[in-house]
Amino acid sequence: MEDTKSDDESDIFFDCESAAQPQPVTSFKDQESTDVNTKTGVKSEVLNAAYSNDNQEAAAEVNDTSEGNELPESLLDNLNINELKDEKKEEEEEVLSEEEIEKLRAEAVDFKVKGNGEYKERKFAEAYELYSEGLRICPKSCTKERSLLLGNRCASSMALQKKDMAIADCNEALKLDPNYVKVLLRRGQLLEDTEKLDESLADYKKIVEIDPTIPVARAACMRLPKMIEVRNEKMKTEMMGQLKSLGNKLLSPFGLSTNNFKMEQNENGAYNVQFVQNQQPPQQSGDS
Repeated sequence: MEDTKSDDESDIFFDCESAAQPQPVTSFKDQESTDVNTKTGVKSEVLNAAYSNDNQEAAAEVNDTSEGNELPESLLDNLNINELKDEKKEEEEEVLSEEEIEKLRAEAVDFKVKGNGEYKERKFAEAYELYSEGLRICPKSCTKERSLLLGNRCASSMALQKKDMAIADCNEALKLDPNYVKVLLRRGQLLEDTEKLDESLADYKKIVEIDPTIPVARAACMRLPKMIEVRNEKMKTEMMGQLKSLGNKLLSPFGLSTNNFKMEQNENGAYNVQFVQNQQPPQQSGDS
């Protein structure tokens, strides 16, 4: 049965825990589809003036990418800086007509749909590229479309094992839609994978507040506190070991060590420190 969900409302069709692993993909050079750089007919000249030379060079670099799932680092830098934080673009949009904004919005949605198709074919780098093109032209005022594009691009980055990039897209998507559950799930997983357990738990708790029936979030809210406790105890042990080593170095010139100081926890949870004198070895009596 054909999916009846509209393109405007559609998000990528998987959850973070079931994201497929990347497979080898064809190069951007050899791929027959060149939609990313050819569909420019509806772009306003005013909006084009807002695109920096850096963005144009980054787009050209995508076309020359060699085979594989890797994305050029310079493109990624430009996308993060120019695409998500380009205030000039937002200023230029203020002079666009509603019709021009709608055309750009529709074109951005088209790139999202094509990106979803590439993702289905496990062409994650190509999907990332298409979502990025959609974001490049999508008006800042179209927050719903931008949040969906960012959420889907995050999914592509996850499949490409670009976790820092994926987290950055999650952050931007959640600025536009703080209750975007799928992105909260993705960021929760990414933060746990990168050992940011406290932040991960905060995301999962928010998901449970939004929808208590999501099993992944509920399980995480039970699992992560124990992991955080174990981590904190490990950090405490390591820190105490380092402090003891430092203390021994400072005390050794005086013939003392940290063993001369006994710490006992009182009933209030605080610690009392007592000095313990070194034990003198017993004197041996001589022969009578």
